[in-house]
Formats: sequence, structure tokens, C-alpha cells
Amino acid sequence: AIVTTISYLEKKGEAVKLTLFRRFRAVLMFSVVFSFAWSIYSMAASVDGYYEQHWQAQWSINAVWEVIYVIILISIAFLWMP
Repeated sequence: AIVTTISYLEKKGEAVKLTLFRRFRAVLMFSVVFSFAWSIYSMAASVDGYYEQHWQAQWSINAVWEVIYVIILISIAFLWMP
């Protein structure tokens, strides 16, 4: 849907909205890549037994997801601020 919107805005010549949606797409792509990388890291650390030895750092597995959500929310609020 976002690709369709970006192509529509390119055809109509809406430069400001086009920039906004391109930046939003970049935020979404960053969050997907980071989520994928973090998932691989957390699985590798769990299999390796890292969190059994370093149980104090286990909170970071769950905390990173909330940080990603907050970063996306702040990005959306910043991009669409009046």
C-alpha cells in the first residue's frame, strides 16, 4: 500500500507528501531489518546458553521490542506534526 501511495504521489507531483512517505517507508524498513536482526541475535543467545549465565541481561530481549515501538511512534509523531 505504501508503494502504491508513493508512486501515486510521484505521478501527481506532490513533493512534500512524497518526502514524508519516503521517510516513513525508511522508518518501517529500518524497524523490520532491526527486528529481524534482533530476533536472530536473541535466538542465538538463547541456544548458546548466554542468558543462563548472564540472567541479569535477559530483560533486554523484551525491552528492545518496546523501544522499537516507541521509536516508530516518535517517528510517526515527528513526521506528521503540524
